[in-house]
Amino acid sequence: MEGMLAEHRVIVDLVEELRTSSGLAAAVAGSAIQRLFALHLDKENRLLMPFIVQSPDMSLAESVRGLHELTGEGAGHHGGTHDDGAHHR
Repeated sequence: MEGMLAEHRVIVDLVEELRTSSGLAAAVAGSAIQRLFALHLDKENRLLMPFIVQSPDMSLAESVRGLHELTGEGAGHHGGTHDDGAHHR
């Protein structure tokens, strides 16, 4: 978990770098974001989601709460799954 949280921070930092860069620097930052995000998503799918699904006390909706803020998506991006109070496993 700590490693995945560190990856989130690196992704956020790279996105901020991309927002303020142009040309070659923007291309490099964009490529780094793409590769790191693909690796991170693979870890979530292979390691984290199966753990959450097999843990009866964990809610998938609660586990992903706040991701739209991290990715810059609006609150409606996930069809309300964050705010409906239902536990998705």
